[in-house]
Amino acid sequence: MSIRYLFGKKKAYTDAETKTKEKTTGSKARSISDFAFDGDVAVKTENLDLFYGEMQALKHIDMTVPTRKVTALIGPSGCGKSTLLRTFNRMNDLVEGCKVSGSVKIGGTDVYQTNVNLTALRKNVGMVFQKPNPFPMSIYDNVAFGPRNFGIKNKAELDFIVETSLKQAAMWDELKDRLGKSALGISGGQQQRLCIARALAVSPQILLMDEPTSALDPISTGKIEELCMELKENVTILIVTHNMQQAARISDKTGFFLLGDLVEYGDTEQIFSAPQNPETEKYITFRLTEACMTTRKFYEEELCELKQSLTSMCLAVERMIEDSIKALVEQDGELARSVVARDKRVDETELDIEKRCMRLLLIEQPVARDFREVSTALKLITDIERIGDQAADIAEIVSNFKDEAYIKRLTHTVRMGRLAVRMVHDGVASFINGDEALADETIARDDEMDALFLTVKNELVELIKKDSSNADQAIMFMMIAKYLERIGDHAVNVCEWTKYSETGVHIKY
Repeated sequence: MSIRYLFGKKKAYTDAETKTKEKTTGSKARSISDFAFDGDVAVKTENLDLFYGEMQALKHIDMTVPTRKVTALIGPSGCGKSTLLRTFNRMNDLVEGCKVSGSVKIGGTDVYQTNVNLTALRKNVGMVFQKPNPFPMSIYDNVAFGPRNFGIKNKAELDFIVETSLKQAAMWDELKDRLGKSALGISGGQQQRLCIARALAVSPQILLMDEPTSALDPISTGKIEELCMELKENVTILIVTHNMQQAARISDKTGFFLLGDLVEYGDTEQIFSAPQNPETEKYITFRLTEACMTTRKFYEEELCELKQSLTSMCLAVERMIEDSIKALVEQDGELARSVVARDKRVDETELDIEKRCMRLLLIEQPVARDFREVSTALKLITDIERIGDQAADIAEIVSNFKDEAYIKRLTHTVRMGRLAVRMVHDGVASFINGDEALADETIARDDEMDALFLTVKNELVELIKKDSSNADQAIMFMMIAKYLERIGDHAVNVCEWTKYSETGVHIKY
C-alpha cells in the first residue's frame, strides 16, 4: 500500500484514508477555506521536501513569493520547477507514491493540513498548462465552467463574468462575436489566452503558469507576456519558463533550480546581472548564449538584406505609379499593360520578404525594438503590395480608354500622382532610416492629397452636369483619383507603423 504524507502534524495517511477525508472536506469534517491575501506574502515554503517514491524531487525549499508580482522559476528540465508549481495547489496529491513534508503557506494557511478545503484552495490558486487545453465546448461555456461549478447560475451574472474574464485576457474584441463557437476552432495562441480567461473567471489570487508560451509563435508569446504584466496588478503570478529572455522581461523575482535544489532566489535584475552562485551564472550565460546562437552581426546583416528588399519593392511600386500616370497622360495602352504585368513581381517580392521576416521572428526571436522593427516590416509589405495593386488598377483603367479626346485637363490628377510617389517614397524611407520627423511630414501631406481629390471630384461633377455624355470618362477619372487617394492612405499607414517601430506606440492618424 502506497503512502502519501499530508503534513501539518507530521502524520501519514494511506491513500484510502486521504480519499475519505477529501470526500468529507467541506461537509461533516471541519474545513479550512479562508485564505488571507491582503499581506505582502502570497506563498511561503519552509523546509519543503517532496518525494516520488524513493526519488527526492524537491530538497529543503525555503521560498517567499511576494503578492501581486511575477515570479519566474528557471532551470534545466527535471530540476523540480513544475513539481514545485503543482505543490502549491496540491496537484501532486494525484501522483501515486508522492510524499510531501514541510510547510507550504498560501494566504497564511498551511495547505498541507488535513482539513484544508481543496476546492477553495484551487479556486484561489489557478493553473495554466504548457499546452492549451480548452474544453470541447463553446468559448462561452469554457469561461463559464468554473463559475457554474461554484453555484453561479444566473445568466446575466455569467455573461458579466465571461465578458470581464475575456477582457482581462485581452481577447474580448477577438471573440465577442464567436462566443457560441467551439473553443477548439480558434488559434493556439487564442486557446492559451482562453485558458487564462477560464482560470480568471473564478477570481483566483494566484495564477500558476507552467511554460505557457513554449508551444506558441513569437507574436502569441508577446501577447501572453503583455497579459502577465497587466494581470500582476491584481494577481500573483508564478511562471515556469526555459526562455531566459522571457524571465528577464516579465518577472520581478527569479528562482534558479538545479536537481531539486533552489540554488538562488532574488530580484530578477540581480539574478541576471550579478548572480551570487556560480551555478546560476553558468546556467544563465549558457542559455542566453544558446538562445542567441546567431551573433548580433548576423542578425543585423539579415535585417539589412530585409530592408534592401523592402526598398526594392518600394521603388518598383513607385515606378508603377509613375508609369500608370504617364500612360494616362500619353494614352499609351502598351505602357499601361506593362504596369499591370509588373504587379505579379511585386506580389512575389512580398512573399519573399514575408519569409525573411518570419525567419527572423521564429529563429532569432528578437525582443523589444528588434521585434518591433521586424513586425513593422511585415505590416509595411502589406500596404506596399496594396499600393502596387492600386497602381495596376489605374493602369488597367487606362488600357481600356478609347482613343478619344479627354473631357478635361489632367493637371490635378498628375499632381496627385506625383504626390503619391513622394508619399510612398518618404514613408518607406522614414522606416529604413528610423526618421520619425519624415514620417510626420508624410502624414501631413495626406491633407494635400485629400484636397486634390476633392478638387478633381468637384470638376468631374460639374462636367457631368454640363453634359451627361461626359459621364463615362468622368467615372473613370474619378476611379483613378480615388485609387491615388487610397495610395496616400497606405503611405500614411506605413508612417504610422514606422512611428510604432521607433516608439512602441501605434497611433492612428
